Amino acid sequence: MKEENGFTLVEVIIVLFIMGILISLAMPTFQGAIENAQKKGCEANLKMLRTQVENYYYDNDRTYPSETDWMNTLINEKYLQATPTCSAGGSYSLDTTTTPAKVKCIGVNGHETL
Repeated sequence: MKEENGFTLVEVIIVLFIMGILISLAMPTFQGAIENAQKKGCEANLKMLRTQVENYYYDNDRTYPSETDWMNTLINEKYLQATPTCSAGGSYSLDTTTTPAKVKCIGVNGHETL
């Protein structure tokens, strides 16, 4: 009688097929978690930027930095150490037409976070 060691090809294929199904079921959950984490990171940056813009406003006779060079102004005046990057790949902008000023993030997909 011959003793068999290992798995047959059919057994390996069945295991790979089941693993593929499980992975395909889990991927949407992981993708949603990644997007949620990126959004939370962006929101944290926005909160910090709003706080620093308001600090600048009150420290400089109630004037906001210019909308075109506001980030460099905050860095040069030591309100920020470096330019923050959006975890979702967006870019930050400042709107000083209202008081308090609005700091926004325009995401790569056109999504705007206030």
